Amino acid sequence: MNINHKMLLIIRCLISNNETSCTLDSVLASLEMTQRVFYYHFEKINYLLKQNKEEQIQIRNGIISFSHSTKIALSQLVKQSELSFSPEVRADLITLLIGLQANVSQAMLSDKLGITRKTLSLDFTRLKEQLLIKGIEIKTSKKRGYWFFGDENTIRYCLIEAVCQLLIQMPQMVPVYFEEALQRIKPADFNYVDALRSFIHSDFGLQSIYHEESLELLSYYLIICALRKSGSSTIIHDESICQSPEYLIAQRLIAVLDNQFAIHIPQAETEYLALVMLSIKLYRFNEKNIFDSIDSLKFCSDLIDAFEVYACVRFRNREKMTQQFLLHIRPMLYRLKYFIKVQNLMFAEIREKYQSIYLQTELAVNAISERYHIQVPQDEIAYLCVFFSAWLKDAEVLERVPNILLICGSGLGVSIMLKDQIDAIFAGACNTAILERSAFTPQLINQYSGIITSIDLGITSEKIIQVHPILTRDDEALLTRWFITHIANDKDKDLAEQLAAYIEEKAPGQPHNILISEIWRIINGTQKPASATKQFVLDPGIVQIIEAGCSLYEGIRMACLPMVKQGYFSWQYYDEIIAQIEANGLYSLIGPGILLAHAKLSPSVNKMGFGFAFFQKPMKDKGELVDILIVLCTTNNEVHKEPLKDVITLIREQENMEVLREIVRQNKQGLLFQTLQIMLHSAEGGSEK
Repeated sequence: MNINHKMLLIIRCLISNNETSCTLDSVLASLEMTQRVFYYHFEKINYLLKQNKEEQIQIRNGIISFSHSTKIALSQLVKQSELSFSPEVRADLITLLIGLQANVSQAMLSDKLGITRKTLSLDFTRLKEQLLIKGIEIKTSKKRGYWFFGDENTIRYCLIEAVCQLLIQMPQMVPVYFEEALQRIKPADFNYVDALRSFIHSDFGLQSIYHEESLELLSYYLIICALRKSGSSTIIHDESICQSPEYLIAQRLIAVLDNQFAIHIPQAETEYLALVMLSIKLYRFNEKNIFDSIDSLKFCSDLIDAFEVYACVRFRNREKMTQQFLLHIRPMLYRLKYFIKVQNLMFAEIREKYQSIYLQTELAVNAISERYHIQVPQDEIAYLCVFFSAWLKDAEVLERVPNILLICGSGLGVSIMLKDQIDAIFAGACNTAILERSAFTPQLINQYSGIITSIDLGITSEKIIQVHPILTRDDEALLTRWFITHIANDKDKDLAEQLAAYIEEKAPGQPHNILISEIWRIINGTQKPASATKQFVLDPGIVQIIEAGCSLYEGIRMACLPMVKQGYFSWQYYDEIIAQIEANGLYSLIGPGILLAHAKLSPSVNKMGFGFAFFQKPMKDKGELVDILIVLCTTNNEVHKEPLKDVITLIREQENMEVLREIVRQNKQGLLFQTLQIMLHSAEGGSEK
């Protein structure tokens, strides 16, 4: 565990004098810290002491006490934190040095960070990979040293992202690096950063409009604009922004900085700075001053709708909630559209404290983000989570129909598809919410009418039923029987049982579960979901017969090989599939001997596809025999859903699988592809050819 800034503040306060005790109130007053924040980081400090086999700090009756040996150990922790940087911190420091200064050399970086050339080379390799994903390259030459090459807005986003991370881990380093960069281009006998921050906080009169943390971030944005003013600058042109009050404030800021501090920012940066101010968190946000490039009101309403579905609630005062929500949604949409980074110091704490609500918020955001062509990062989701958490106190839990919790160890796409299948069976008879396995706790059993899971939860209860991620016909029948027996109201339950008994008497030999399932459909007016109308296009290059015997992991690798070669995904996706199996076991066995191998949505996937690998010698893993692997990769949560329904229809027909396995035994590759293609086309519309 690394020591963060708040932990360092607490430790330094405790060891600042010769005493080994002090009052809790005096520490809180000195640090200007709340009890909740103090205790949160205090526990982390004690955890580090325990790891080092040192005596822990005690708090009794408002008195903090510790031994002399503990005080020495705390001093050592401070020294260690000051002398060594983690790889993540080094990456952020390298980003700042290259982004803010000219003529940055390898020797300079090595000296600044206190690391060897070899360690620096490893850091550079990792950083280059991370930046390349965002379209940024690190260039170098003897004359210029290192510099960033790519979209200027993205480069600035990466710089502020590094600032935000360092403000959490090493806040004392941020102003030092910015000051050094300014002094190199224009030496002065005063501290630029301190003077600029003081000016923005007080003299310029912005403290009544913006949060204090946002103003600090604005000061760093201003310095970045001054230091990176060469070249084409930022490419943002939006006429409506020029009409906003923020544009006028940006003009005044640029003029005053030039006159008072000799910090020159080109007028071309005015629009960019106005957008920064529109994007940071505001106390006031007048409707008439807002330009909505995205219909923020509709986005807000859609997001609340989606959250209500996943959380199985209904907010009572939607109008008031929406108006307050817009105060955050509007600046957030500016940030997302113009790639402007803000700081969320509480992200990890929010996600840990509100696990269930965070996951429901994440699902709701993902459900609508594609519709608006935006990607919402985790720190923004955390802000939304806090908002929903506050309003849940005024929400109505939907109890008119049962609330079912769906737990799936697979990716979000398959989780949503499993939800669609369950909703199709029960058709309005229940509300279903999705939760990841990592967020499940036994206490949730009492909060829901029932729990449907695709993985073993290690708990036995009549309220829990386990099914395949892609429902088989037996799953459907068992689900319906379970629902009627344990979940449904007495009236529907009795009616279904009576009809089933009557039909069994008149038509003996029919499976009881199937009868119950079909009767339930009739009672509730449920229709089986329509099949896809678009023809399934199968790629012959990723359908193969594998003769050699192998382990499951080797088999998955062989199934992935042609898909990697043809650019469907990189080998990272294979690693993610294996990680899913190691975490959840064979979580996606969708039929006897048939494994659907996939991982969560990943940037390593380039296009949607289904790869089929048939093994003449079945692979054995955890007691299961697998002879058919279907590798699924997708770029979003929608594009693969219809083709996947065709695959489900195919494997549900036992005769289909027997035919395919016979062709595999005969080792007829061409015939296998042709037959598989015909069967998948026949699956469209539910026909059986």
